[in-house]
This record gives sequence, structure tokens and C-alpha cells, in this order.
Amino acid sequence: MFVKNYAALYGPENVVYNVHNLVHLADDARKFGSLDNVSAFPFETFLNKLKKMVRRPQNPVAQIVNRIGERQQSTSVKSFDKSMSSTTQF
Repeated sequence: MFVKNYAALYGPENVVYNVHNLVHLADDARKFGSLDNVSAFPFETFLNKLKKMVRRPQNPVAQIVNRIGERQQSTSVKSFDKSMSSTTQF
């Protein structure tokens, strides 16, 4: 009912694809289960982390690989520092 009356209520210029998707929402829930089974949020969260690793538009994959390498190197240095500080007595 909402989708049928949407254009009259909000104007035809506001009818977008997402409004049409509401028609299929109940069927999709029966077919696929809860929203957690089909949600893109985990992917979008991970994609956001990847995007933050890119500093300029050229060679984004190489930049991501470099940032991951930098983080791994930083983590190994930190663990080395911790092991040294716990074994060194002053």
C-alpha cells in the first residue's frame, strides 16, 4: 500500500529504486532469512578500511599492499620492543 501511494504522497520525482525494493522485501526475507544473511555492511566496512589506505588515485592496489606491509612491520617492531623491555633490567 505504501509503495502504491508513494508517488502521490511524496511526488513522482522522489520514486527511486529503493522504494520499489520494498515490494520484494518480505519475499526476500522468506527466501534468504534475516538481513544479516544478505547485508553488505561487513563488506562496506572493510572497503572503507581499504579506502583509507589509499593516499592518491594512482596505483591504489600497490598503496594498499604497502600500507599492509607497513602495519605488519610496525607490529613486529612493537612486539620486539615489548620483548626487549621485559627481558632488559636496569
